[in-house]
Amino acid sequence: MKTSQISNSNTKVVGYTPVAVQDEADISGNIVVYRKTVWKNNSIDILISSQICWKHLKTHKSGIVSGSSYKQHDPAISGTRVVWQEYRSTNSYVYVKNLATGAIGRVGGSSSYNPDISGTRVVWEQTIGSHSYIYYKNLATGYSGKVQSSNYDQNNPAISGTRVVWQEYRSANSYVYVKNIATGAIGRLGSNHAGQPDISGNKVVWQDNNSIYWRDLVTRAGGKLYRGNEQYVPKISGSKVVWQDYYGGILAVYVKNLVTGSVFRVIWQNGDSQFGYYPAISGTTVVFQNWKTHYLVPNPFLVYWKEVLTGAGGRVQV
Repeated sequence: MKTSQISNSNTKVVGYTPVAVQDEADISGNIVVYRKTVWKNNSIDILISSQICWKHLKTHKSGIVSGSSYKQHDPAISGTRVVWQEYRSTNSYVYVKNLATGAIGRVGGSSSYNPDISGTRVVWEQTIGSHSYIYYKNLATGYSGKVQSSNYDQNNPAISGTRVVWQEYRSANSYVYVKNIATGAIGRLGSNHAGQPDISGNKVVWQDNNSIYWRDLVTRAGGKLYRGNEQYVPKISGSKVVWQDYYGGILAVYVKNLVTGSVFRVIWQNGDSQFGYYPAISGTTVVFQNWKTHYLVPNPFLVYWKEVLTGAGGRVQV
């Protein structure tokens, strides 16, 4: 039986203890989504289940986004709408669900990956022939199509309102592009090593030569975000940017307020017991993967949250 065909529900295992791992977290308002995988203990080769879950940080309500028996990855959330990538046999598809209404549907065709969502608009990466392109769909109007025609591979899309950013490979170089799908205006950001873009309103962040940069598309303000040796995977919400930082041998997660310039450390390396990875942010609340030593599994990630202003936080789901 293929891994993608193993049922996620009520799985019973004989002879070993299943171990749950949480990762790939995203947040919108008070709702966190993440991937929960269950592995055979001490093995990353036997996957029991892989499903997208959600948790409301205020009401503490939680659940599974979809009861599908196929492997699910890469969730993103905006309001009450969740998108994710799902493997069915040899193909990958993007699905969307409204947690408020229960409505669920598929977006795009086969070989679709890396979705993101803003309101009723969804973007994703889709392989057609030998190239990957960024596609867009408005769930309210039903309109869909390519964001931008290109002869080069396009990856890592993100969307905010009507603006889409993505990473595009041209020969040996990588660039970040931004397009307003309402006006058709398009531009390029960063140097020839730019990638991993994210966007919120008029502001874009991206990774460039292991540093994080930002740009306000309206005022043209921007520049290098913060000092450090190695900075990765930036995410932005309003005027606040979160990223993974490796400086002086210490791995940490930081938040910077672009308006005030203040910087807040969310979590930092504590010996071999914990490390923060792949953060996301909504307002002043950050979610991240926390690696902690566990004798049963090689990569024991759990998802945590922290409110930057009050310091409240903890595990998203036990």
